Amino acid sequence: SEVQIKMMEGFPVREYHFLILILPYKFYHGVEHTNSTVLALGPGSALMNEPLYTDLLGVASHELFHAWNVKTIRPADMLPYKYQEENYSRLGWVYEGITTYYGDLFLARSGFFTISSYFEEVNARLQKHFDNYGRFNLSVADSSFDTWLDGYVPGIPNRKTSIYDEGCLIALMLDLFIRKNSSWKYSLDDVMKSLYKDFALQNLGYRENDIRLLTEHFSGTDASAIFNNYINGTELYIPFLQELLAEVGCYISITLSKNYFENMFGFRVAPSAAGFIVSAVAPGSPAETAGLCKDDEVIAVNNYKAEGNLNDLFTLFKDEEITLDVFEMKKKKTIQLKPTGESFYSIYKIGVIDECSSESKENFGKWTGIIIK
Repeated sequence: SEVQIKMMEGFPVREYHFLILILPYKFYHGVEHTNSTVLALGPGSALMNEPLYTDLLGVASHELFHAWNVKTIRPADMLPYKYQEENYSRLGWVYEGITTYYGDLFLARSGFFTISSYFEEVNARLQKHFDNYGRFNLSVADSSFDTWLDGYVPGIPNRKTSIYDEGCLIALMLDLFIRKNSSWKYSLDDVMKSLYKDFALQNLGYRENDIRLLTEHFSGTDASAIFNNYINGTELYIPFLQELLAEVGCYISITLSKNYFENMFGFRVAPSAAGFIVSAVAPGSPAETAGLCKDDEVIAVNNYKAEGNLNDLFTLFKDEEITLDVFEMKKKKTIQLKPTGESFYSIYKIGVIDECSSESKENFGKWTGIIIK
């Protein structure tokens, strides 16, 4: 709380309450109000242990920052908020994505997160970005608008992106972009403070162009490519992210999935009573080409029952043709899988470069508050 208030140079209300509901079963939820947040977590028996304790601090940090970002700093679309109808906005990546970014960053700056624990949170967002093939289909701005149509559920597979995950990565880009181009004089912190003082406290709503103009003001350079390519477009993140992360002595590593069926054939599963339920299928993958669909139930591989051993079976027959016995809507079908040599569902992680420069270490400390030794 102290770190957040110090950065924003003021607080919107005189007092703020964390209302925490501890439940006896697994649960995770948080919702923001102007002067409070309601957090619900469980099971209570695990609250002071990992990972639930980190979840508690994470959601508390996220919801507290909403006291500024969305409860006070509002898109023009939501000023005033219309309780009697939908509040369509293309700025969900700002009020949820930037909040997600800062929710984790504040835990690093406050000394709770180490480098590894901070990157664990960021890498979870990065992985979700690459696992979601909706990133090729719908921009984060368009996905923000569609949040009012089908909520936070995934909806049609590979259709849209997450305003939380994508917005967090966009915030990371904007932050490092401003820092790099201003020679580390300014950052996204300054954008948020300006939105608070020059918009919210003046009872003004902001628009996307205001975010762009503030980014350009503090960076001293044109930022239209970021907004055109990554916010309103579906360009690949990796090249630009790699360039920006180098400024803080970091890089993105890419490794193959440990599950052979994910890597070679492009589908993911969850255990079921009889075998495995297909949870995701990569577009253009051998699995999709062969007709495997989400929610299909895989019961056998090359006539061997799939019983907690799916990857073992795929590895056993990796030099042979793979035949799956599958139930689709309770009807049995047989699928032939043939690899194409392309990889799917790779693992993406941000890490610190070994022996990075002293300047990069200094920049990393300015960014996260964590000192690289």
